[in-house]
Amino acid sequence: MSICCTGRDGETASVPRTALSLPKARIAATRLLSATVVLGDPESCLAHVCLGNALVYQAQYYDALIHLDQARLLSHDSKHCLGFWAYACALAGLRERAEEVLSKLTSLPRHEYVPSYFVGLIHLGLGQVDLAIDWFTRACDERTHWVIFLNSDPAFDCMSKHSRFKDMVERIELRTKGKV
Repeated sequence: MSICCTGRDGETASVPRTALSLPKARIAATRLLSATVVLGDPESCLAHVCLGNALVYQAQYYDALIHLDQARLLSHDSKHCLGFWAYACALAGLRERAEEVLSKLTSLPRHEYVPSYFVGLIHLGLGQVDLAIDWFTRACDERTHWVIFLNSDPAFDCMSKHSRFKDMVERIELRTKGKV
């Protein structure tokens, strides 16, 4: 399974694990720590999210979905947990489930805040790079704290060569030496 996308909507391409910006050891440590917390407090939504995301980075999508689904249930379908869960669904090849969440989030009334970051993340998982960048740009305009991950999270490595993505990162001054 791939974890990254190309410039054409709907297409994905495999990326060598060494291309990820987070070291494997850091991802493994996060996974171990999160698993320990889940064992100690199985009702911790945050621990399930962290463990699920660490498993996503290791391309263990179905194991990730177990924890992200638990986080979703514990959070009563918070928009954040739905976003992470749908992103993992998309990467696991469960497009219909990811698209259902995407449709749900984008059809909510305007008075219900939906973090643009998570809509962009789902589009990214579905391989819809241009739409993802549109939504991440909205997230930047919203000044959401989630955008600090745009230049460090391995999920975004596949967009680092796109000029629109570079412009967005530059605009919000997320420059990192040797990156973007």
